[in-house]
Amino acid sequence: MNDASRLPDEVAEDLLSGGLAEGDAQRLRQGAGAARDFAGALLVHGLLAGREADPEKALAAIRHRLGKRSPARRWLLWTAAVAAALLIAIAGSLLLPPWRTMAPSGAHVVSGTLEGIEPGSAEVPLGRAIGTGREHVVLACREGSRLDVAPESSLTLRGKAGRDRWRIELAAGGVQCDVPNGQDPFRVCTRAGDVVTEGTRFSVRLAEGYKGLWGLAVSVAEGRVRVERRPQPNVGVAAGGLRLFPAPTASRQEALLALRLLFPGEAVEYLATKSVGGLLEIEGWIGDQDVEAVVAPDGSVQSYSRELPRGELPGALPAPVREALRARFGPDAQWVEAEVEFRGGTVAYEVTLRVQGKEVEAKLDADGRFLGREENE
Repeated sequence: MNDASRLPDEVAEDLLSGGLAEGDAQRLRQGAGAARDFAGALLVHGLLAGREADPEKALAAIRHRLGKRSPARRWLLWTAAVAAALLIAIAGSLLLPPWRTMAPSGAHVVSGTLEGIEPGSAEVPLGRAIGTGREHVVLACREGSRLDVAPESSLTLRGKAGRDRWRIELAAGGVQCDVPNGQDPFRVCTRAGDVVTEGTRFSVRLAEGYKGLWGLAVSVAEGRVRVERRPQPNVGVAAGGLRLFPAPTASRQEALLALRLLFPGEAVEYLATKSVGGLLEIEGWIGDQDVEAVVAPDGSVQSYSRELPRGELPGALPAPVREALRARFGPDAQWVEAEVEFRGGTVAYEVTLRVQGKEVEAKLDADGRFLGREENE
């Protein structure tokens, strides 16, 4: 096949891969001066004007524009356009405005405020450490996952890395991940261990304890995850499971770290521990409310509970719980007390209200579904 008969797409592939034949290179040099006013100018104008920020898409548009020209002329202009695109990719920081040369987008903000980024389609670049304030922030990742980042958290989106289709580095706080099924792992990296999955809904919480001891709480709502903490063996956590790493012992420092993991963002204080039937019972308080947890030797949490501050009701309850109770008992119901409890893989809220002079107790899950019957006193 002679040089003149080669298709423009073939020449483009060779140019981008460094394998351009000598004959094609000579033709490109001869025709570049005549072609750049058309192809190069068209490409640069499209990129700078904001109509096409992707050089590959800009080249596709040029190919369409060249479709009706003669084969020889089309070949010459197309190869010049490829050269222009290559130059722009190499010297993009000189030719393009700063907002055109940002790091690749890792996610966009769905709700909440993230370091001054407004909700909506605001992009969160890969490799940038980001943090949350006093509210949750929901992110939609480019690979399809959805992240609910807890208040007072710090993380970095790394994107695809090695065999991992997506990698997140959690430096502080917590994140809930809703990951669609896929062939490659989705990984959350922390200084206390990594959490890996190929598709599930799970939460990761990181906390610091005494003398640099870091702990990890992993809960799984759907599917299964793998926790990697070298040199320890990998540990699997299935749906409904809540597990602490490292598994707490009766020492005051490790027991307090366990309470911090289970009650994040609270000024929790340690009270006592005791062993009952091979399980570790940990007691503490937050303000004037009691808290307690029961943990197995492997770190699996059997149960935990805490009273919610009466002065913060109903705001301390999740929105679905508040809305369900108001819908059933009316807006005039008075909030008396509430407690949150984890048992059997389920988080439930036990709420007492006063309705028309009588106290009513109701139990709901975090989504506002009633569990069992209400009891009247």
